[in-house]
Amino acid sequence: MNLAVRPFIPNLLRCFQCQRFGHSKTNYRGTLTCDRCAEKGHDSQQCTTPEKCVNCSSDHTSFSRLCPRWKLEKDIITIKTKEQISYPEAKRKIMAQTPTPGVSYSTAVKQSYCENCSCKNCAKFAIQINPVKPSDSDTDPSANSAPEVNELPKRKKPNQNLNVHLKNKFLKS
Repeated sequence: MNLAVRPFIPNLLRCFQCQRFGHSKTNYRGTLTCDRCAEKGHDSQQCTTPEKCVNCSSDHTSFSRLCPRWKLEKDIITIKTKEQISYPEAKRKIMAQTPTPGVSYSTAVKQSYCENCSCKNCAKFAIQINPVKPSDSDTDPSANSAPEVNELPKRKKPNQNLNVHLKNKFLKS
C-alpha cells in the first residue's frame, strides 16, 4: 500500500481576549476587545458598530481569513512547519520575500543591504570605483577611458645607488 504523507500545518492561535495572533486568552491579562469592531470593553455579541480588524485596521472582522495579517501569519506557520525551523527564522524568511509598502522596485534594488555588514564576503566588494558621468563621455572624446580605481600609494624603493656606494666603500677598506 502506498500512501501520500503531508505535514500537518496547524491553524493560527488567536487570543479571544485581545483578538491578536500567537497566544491564547489564558496567557493574556488585558481587557476584552471586540472581534467585530476592535473596540475595548464589550463583547462581539452586542456589537452594532461597523466592522474593523484589530490586526490590520481594515473593514473586516478580526477572525476573517481575508485579513492580510492572517495570511502573513499563516504563511509563517506554513514555512515553520514545512522547513522545520523556528518561528523567528520563518518570519525573517517571509518578511524578506514580502515587499515593503510604499517602496518601489527601483528604490529597493538601489538599496544596499550590507552597508554596516562585517562579513568576509562583503569586504571584498568594498573597492570604490569613480564612475565616468554619461554626460562627460558624450561631449568629451577623451572621457572614454576606463574608470579610475582608488589605489593605495606605492611604496618607494630604497635608493639602489646608495647601496652600491656603501658596498664599494666597505670592500675598499
